[in-house]
Amino acid sequence: MLMGLKPKIQTNVYDNVWRPTELLFDYDHQSEVMDNFFRDYLTMKLGRIPRKNEVYQEFKDYHRDCGLDIGELCQDINRCAKHYTNMYFGRSADAALKSLYDEMRVIRMDVAYPFLLKIHDDRAKGRSRQKSFVTS
Repeated sequence: MLMGLKPKIQTNVYDNVWRPTELLFDYDHQSEVMDNFFRDYLTMKLGRIPRKNEVYQEFKDYHRDCGLDIGELCQDINRCAKHYTNMYFGRSADAALKSLYDEMRVIRMDVAYPFLLKIHDDRAKGRSRQKSFVTS
C-alpha cells in the first residue's frame, strides 16, 4: 500500500485528483511552477515562508499534522493548484481577474501568490462574500 491507501482507493486518488492536478501545470514549466506552488501552498497553510531547500520536509511535517488523510490532502492541493495555475498562467473567465493576473506576471509580483491563494480558497469555501478582487 503506497500513500497508506488501499490499491483501489490509491488508483482513484491518482487518476481523479493527483494526475489532473499535475496537468494544470504547463508541461514546459511544470517542475519550476510546481515547486513554487508547493512553497506558496505551505506559506498559505503555515503562515510562514518555508526555505526552498526545506519544502519537502515541511510538506511531510504539514501532512503529518494537518489532520487530513492523503485523499483529502490531494483534493485540497488540487483545489489550490487550480487557483494558483490560473493566477500564474493568467487564466480566468473574469476579465478583471485575468487583467490583474497578467499585470502581476509582468511586474513579477509572485510574492502575492500565497495571499491571493488564501483569498481564492476562502471564496471557494464560501468564507468570503467579496464579489470581486478588483475594483473599478
